[in-house]
Amino acid sequence: MECNADFILRYRKNAFNIYDENRIKVNILTEIRNLQKFESMSFKGFYKVKNEYRPVRLTAMKKSREDDEKAVKKIENDCRRKKRNTPKQDTLELNKYIILVTSLDYSIELVFKRLKSLFELSKIPSAKSETAQAWFYGKLFLAVICETILKAEVFSPEKENPEE
Repeated sequence: MECNADFILRYRKNAFNIYDENRIKVNILTEIRNLQKFESMSFKGFYKVKNEYRPVRLTAMKKSREDDEKAVKKIENDCRRKKRNTPKQDTLELNKYIILVTSLDYSIELVFKRLKSLFELSKIPSAKSETAQAWFYGKLFLAVICETILKAEVFSPEKENPEE
């Protein structure tokens, strides 16, 4: 952050603070608490480096119950193994979400919104994590193939030979 490099990070509670447009610290958990399983949301905010506020975009998605239970058990086991105190309740609750923060101005959520509508990504066929993940990667692979074809203009009516 101090080197002005762009980043995409998984948000951790104590890593850094996010501020709103009025430079007031945002309680991330309050913002995302009402998300349902596999539902996502995003909002713009700021992070602070040397008294300068820089823009970021935060995107969050609620994990499945099975995945959030695994995350909580992992945290509790790590605390026991490393002889640390049990984490606070809000830390455990934050681990029920996948939260990404980026300084990139590329609007990735617009890409996902388009993919969601074109490839029906909102209609996950199974609540089982492994099945949903395989289905999602298959849809994502299909989207990459379609984007590659469109960018290559293989089907352009203006070209007689598609290999040109």
